[in-house]
Amino acid sequence: MPLRSEAGVGDKTLKKRDQVIRATRQAVCEAVRLCNENARRLLRNARTLLDHGGSDGLAYVLWSLAVEEFGKGVLLERQLSGEAADCLEITQCSDHNPKFAAGFECLTELYGTGLGTFLRVTDNPTNAPSVVENPFRSESAVTVEGGQTGLFSDGLDDLAGVDPTVKLRFALIYVDWNPDENRWMRPGQTLRHGGLVARWELSRDDLLEALEALEKKVTGTKT
Repeated sequence: MPLRSEAGVGDKTLKKRDQVIRATRQAVCEAVRLCNENARRLLRNARTLLDHGGSDGLAYVLWSLAVEEFGKGVLLERQLSGEAADCLEITQCSDHNPKFAAGFECLTELYGTGLGTFLRVTDNPTNAPSVVENPFRSESAVTVEGGQTGLFSDGLDDLAGVDPTVKLRFALIYVDWNPDENRWMRPGQTLRHGGLVARWELSRDDLLEALEALEKKVTGTKT
């Protein structure tokens, strides 16, 4: 899963919403522990969704929030390095992207891959091929022949899946305008495309791999 520039990698500027607070070293260490604890809580709920046939989109949302919480702890812990004083000035990052980037940078086993996407067709009484745009990947579509049902891919996942980003998280939780359907739609909503009935999904195998990678990083303390 390659890191993109929108993830905020290398961004050292102080955001307007960031807070500079004075805290003891012990308090910062406790904050890091709490971030990992909260990340594990989010991961448990993401795994529950995947293990019991729940929403793949919401599982990604919870995973990405867990990455961000873990990343928040990483950014806090970095500020302890080389500081001998017991009372420190700590920058608490409030922007989503730098925290997500800091967490994802630690998940090296996910580099170079992405999240697979599929169109699940449950009904298709049509006789002609249907072309359905992939909402996860711009200028990409799946062609489904008339009468066919099942899982369909745009064939691009073997090259590079969809990048895990904060932007993708927001796309999976908010209602937005769908130009192909010419209507407002919520994430995960069933598509009705010229008689074809389908919905887009993220690969559950890829999501489980992402969950396992982060679980390895946040198992240091008990909840």
